[in-house]
Amino acid sequence: MADGSTQAINWLTLTGTSQAAPLVTGLIALMLEYDPTLTVNRVRELLHSTNDWTEACDNAPLGPDQAGHGILNTKALFEALTERADEVKRALQGAFLQAFAR
Repeated sequence: MADGSTQAINWLTLTGTSQAAPLVTGLIALMLEYDPTLTVNRVRELLHSTNDWTEACDNAPLGPDQAGHGILNTKALFEALTERADEVKRALQGAFLQAFAR
């Protein structure tokens, strides 16, 4: 503790969308800060394509469609964002060079 006390810290484990929503929302905010041109569909696609699916998702009591879409993999997500940004940059540079090569 910052004040030097030795109070015990108790942890609580919770699951569900109420706990996931703030984390996913924060991640989306970081994504939009990195690339403000992202659309809702692109954000959804990136989240779904980079998440790690687990056996727990398949075996959820309500079925896989009711158990979320796996575990966030922020490293894979930002690698995908960076890769796309590099592709766009190269395309724009190529178009710029072609425009002035005439």
